[in-house]
Amino acid sequence: MSNDIGWQHPVDQADQWDGFNDSGMHYFTGNPIRHLAREVIQNALDARELDSVLVKIKLHEVLVSTIPNLDELKENINSCYEASEAEGHKAEVFFESAKAELEKTKIQVLEISDFNTSGMKGPSKNGTPFYAFMKAKGQSKKESKTASGSYGIGKFAPYTVSKIRTIFLSTVHQDDAGVHTQLTQGKSILMSHDINGERKQGAGFWGIKDKCQPISGVDGSLPEWINRG
Repeated sequence: MSNDIGWQHPVDQADQWDGFNDSGMHYFTGNPIRHLAREVIQNALDARELDSVLVKIKLHEVLVSTIPNLDELKENINSCYEASEAEGHKAEVFFESAKAELEKTKIQVLEISDFNTSGMKGPSKNGTPFYAFMKAKGQSKKESKTASGSYGIGKFAPYTVSKIRTIFLSTVHQDDAGVHTQLTQGKSILMSHDINGERKQGAGFWGIKDKCQPISGVDGSLPEWINRG
């Protein structure tokens, strides 16, 4: 199995098309910051291990050059821009702006972290909270039976505040053997696009390219601004 690390938008062999207007994100477009704050705090409360939890929200400016595998991300954004002419004005404006963001020296990164929680438990396989958040559609998987939210819509809130529709998730959780494990993965929700004659799906991932898997543990590929536990 290949352990190549980078951005991977899976090939769509059914000649389908993922449009720019994503229904999950559309739900939060009215007031994206307010919705994001509500969703991340609720997720932390649902995963609490003590009576109280701590949620920190920080805005950083980081060098664009520190984005993992930046050239591949730029290629994906540029390919979407080329396809956006047929998609509509809204998509064309967004991807033109996204291209400009990645040509700047610095970019804003919103860091959201929680403490006194169980983390987003893995591994990345169907049935775990990590998989439900990063890869499943129409699924919500939480540890608490009293947790709110059941349709998996809230996970789209972070993408609505990103100028490149891209997030990085890093979580530390305790596995069934009692070992603390860190999982890290990036995800972009863009739109369908063509690269080298292949139709690519709108959703793409950063991590181990084979089957779009997260990186386990602290890896040299992680930039300094990703929380390393």
